[in-house]
Parts: sequence; structure tokens; C-alpha cells
Amino acid sequence: MIGWGDGFKNTTLNPKYASSVNLGKSGATTASYIGSGLWGNLLNQVKQYKTDSKVYVTIQFGHNDMKIANFTEKYRTNLVRMVGDVKSAGGTPVCTSKHKKA
Repeated sequence: MIGWGDGFKNTTLNPKYASSVNLGKSGATTASYIGSGLWGNLLNQVKQYKTDSKVYVTIQFGHNDMKIANFTEKYRTNLVRMVGDVKSAGGTPVCTSKHKKA
């Protein structure tokens, strides 16, 4: 898996006090990640771990989404949903996007 989640884990978190899980899926779009059940699994883990510690969820999409024709509105809708879902589950979303406006 590639992405900045591992970088966040390796350079920001102190392994003595924190742990992390990379649930990234290479090639996923926001829609495919949600639709595959991976998103539901992630949210269940946030709910499970929030009682023991602060849970950060790094969210990085865009590079695969932008390959889909007219992706902008669906992409935006999915990201807004993801941020809201993480907050509702008791986590803290940390987001980035590789999409850049032309």
C-alpha cells in the first residue's frame, strides 16, 4: 500500500504510546472503497478503538477518482460523507487530495 498514512504513522506517532493500522487499498476510488465494505470495516474499527485512545483516520483519494469522467461532484460528495462518518464514529479525520484544479 502506498500513501501518506504510513508516513504519518512513522514520523508523527510515537510507537511507545500509539499504534496504527493501514487500511488503504491500492487503486481504490472513494466510491469503490465505500462500496466494497472496506469503509464500513474502517468505521467499525474507529468505534472499537475510540474508547482506548484518540483515533485519527487519514483519508487520501483523488488520483484514481479523477480517472472517472465528470468525477468532481461525486468525489466531493464522497469525501464530505467520509469526513462526517469518521466524526460520527468518534474519530478525527485527516484529509488530503491529489486532485488539483487545472
